[in-house]
Amino acid sequence: GYGYDGIQAEATPKPSLQSSQTEVGHGPTVLHTTHDNLQWATRNLSIQLLPSHYQNGQLVLRCTAEVGALYAESTEAPLGTSRKEPIPERVTSPSSGTSPSPDAATRIIVALLIKVSVIRFLTR
Repeated sequence: GYGYDGIQAEATPKPSLQSSQTEVGHGPTVLHTTHDNLQWATRNLSIQLLPSHYQNGQLVLRCTAEVGALYAESTEAPLGTSRKEPIPERVTSPSSGTSPSPDAATRIIVALLIKVSVIRFLTR
């Protein structure tokens, strides 16, 4: 079968007086509290990457923080790969030497583990 590049991340906003809503990702939102009663929430994110996710050959992660209509800010971070689209990786069967496995043929596999910090949340 065919696979695609993927990205796995943990969305982690900076601590604030009231825990922020993390609207990306899947699974449960985990709440944390600092020693001075600031709160933040984390949530896992895993998506399939497509050629359209690359800008000028670079994979760029964009994070946006919003607080109602009062505040919005975005930041972008290049993630270190520089190609226009995913590159196929040859997959071989252990018993077939260097010949591709018939049912695996060509797959694309990349796992990027990153920790995403969303910039500045209002703390008032």
